Amino acid sequence: MNKDNKIVVLTASNFPFGGAGASFVRLMSLGLLSNNADVEVVRYWGNRFSSEDKKIKSSNYLFKTPFENELLKFFELLAQILYIPFFLAYRKFVKKDSVLILYCIERVYFVLPTIIFCKIFKIKCYRIIAEIWPNYMEAKYWWRIPNILFYNLQLKYIDKYLDGIIVFSNYLHKICVSNGVKDENLILIPHFIDLKPSRVALPSFKVFRIGFAGNPSTENGIIDLLKAFNFLMQENNTDFELLIVGDISPEVNTIIKDKNLKHKNIIFTGLINNDEVQAKLLTCSVLINPRRKGVLADSGFPTKIGEYFATKIPVISTKIGDLESYFENKKELIFSEPNNPNSIADAISYVNNNTDLAKKIGENGYNWALNNLNYLKNGEKLINFIKR
Repeated sequence: MNKDNKIVVLTASNFPFGGAGASFVRLMSLGLLSNNADVEVVRYWGNRFSSEDKKIKSSNYLFKTPFENELLKFFELLAQILYIPFFLAYRKFVKKDSVLILYCIERVYFVLPTIIFCKIFKIKCYRIIAEIWPNYMEAKYWWRIPNILFYNLQLKYIDKYLDGIIVFSNYLHKICVSNGVKDENLILIPHFIDLKPSRVALPSFKVFRIGFAGNPSTENGIIDLLKAFNFLMQENNTDFELLIVGDISPEVNTIIKDKNLKHKNIIFTGLINNDEVQAKLLTCSVLINPRRKGVLADSGFPTKIGEYFATKIPVISTKIGDLESYFENKKELIFSEPNNPNSIADAISYVNNNTDLAKKIGENGYNWALNNLNYLKNGEKLINFIKR
């Protein structure tokens, strides 16, 4: 086996289940495995779920589960930093790894010593950048300010010393180049998606079901979507249902109650595993990405877009980031205006009133994803980038 095929992925996301980050790491790892790499995923925060993935080796970085006590969290952070040389020595001399990929590991106090010890142990170090964090002045809570400052220090001054960077968008590519990263050390891969054929027609349900999967946050447009749904229920005689797959935070739940956005036709599933998510999405007539405008939205490629495309169900998305450069309205997906519930409602009505065209749009989206997001093709692309 080529020495660059021994890869360890260190991730702060959940794994193997628990949100878009876990899904991304899982399919990226499967893509690498399918291209003859030997991959192990290491969970930075430990295992928040009891399950394991039978196809992908995984372990914990230091502790089995995250600490809850505030004082112990500081001890946990200090221990995680001090453990870096021991972890890398173990990976190099015991596990024989030659490549480290960091995902959701983004702060300078951890990445900088990781780069230094990777160079000492002759391990190639790569980082995945999925999005740009907002300016610290926009932080909602004071305790987020140091995190954003540490993140920006990493982005502006340290990333150029990595062996390579994987970015999700052209926006991120330009930011990295402006910060001194060499173009040959950058690769743009929007996503890794398993595009198993699902269905080729809209479901013939009596109820027109609208689907959303992901983090139901205000930034991801969940409040705009709920408002759009209420508009539809008030103005249209057709029976609609709204399916929301994801864990509603107490903060968002308070907003929903205050604005009286609950309805008997809204189904909240909570956090469920990847297979259940796919099964739920396949019961929908249209899938929605209602993300709001902002730095986070503009800098990344929405992970849910690729997952939606895999179903062949027509997709509606707000105009954010690179999407307008990739897609034509009403060809691969239907665009709506960000921060605009009326525009989202109009797009849903369009799908409801044009089922034959919507079916074609769903098929076009699937075909685009097959060429651009397939985890097997992108796994080969990534392994070639590492070997370059």
